[in-house]
Amino acid sequence: GDIFVIEKGMKIPCDTLVMNGDLLMNESSLTGESLPIPKFSLENDTQLSFDFKRNRRNILYEGTTCMRTRGSETCPYTLGLVLRTGYGQSWSV
Repeated sequence: GDIFVIEKGMKIPCDTLVMNGDLLMNESSLTGESLPIPKFSLENDTQLSFDFKRNRRNILYEGTTCMRTRGSETCPYTLGLVLRTGYGQSWSV
């Protein structure tokens, strides 16, 4: 449940929910895909509960590398919320 700043060039240490900003991620270590994958902050939608499959565009996966970050107008940092580490269970969001 920790919140941390995500920086360009950073290797993501855990599965992370993007809370602020947007990123371009290199997921080739997981998927083999050579193109960068855009990731976005979670939208404030109280109608839907969080789901790993439905919210995959909002999740950074452990072992992937950040290629670019961009904060928002209200916060210059790209922030992530730790969802799970290693083989641990995920948090409810």
